[in-house]
Amino acid sequence: MYTAEEPVVIGFLTGDVAKNASSLPQEQVIDTFVKQLDAVYGVANKTDPELARPASTNFKFGSVLITSLFLIICICYFYLFF
Repeated sequence: MYTAEEPVVIGFLTGDVAKNASSLPQEQVIDTFVKQLDAVYGVANKTDPELARPASTNFKFGSVLITSLFLIICICYFYLFF
């Protein structure tokens, strides 16, 4: 259940990327999505993993919804880190 203290991040894949991702295990799709968030929001700080990998260190759980081969929705819940 979602509460105000649990941020939700939703990613969308479409086209060929969605088609390719549809053949991957759900865990791999979620892992790739979380790593992309780390790349965008992380800080080059190897001594503090919270800053270097904020999405990975605060990840709670996620799921993947495949609505068709052309649209995949990845929904991830995090402990508050934004």
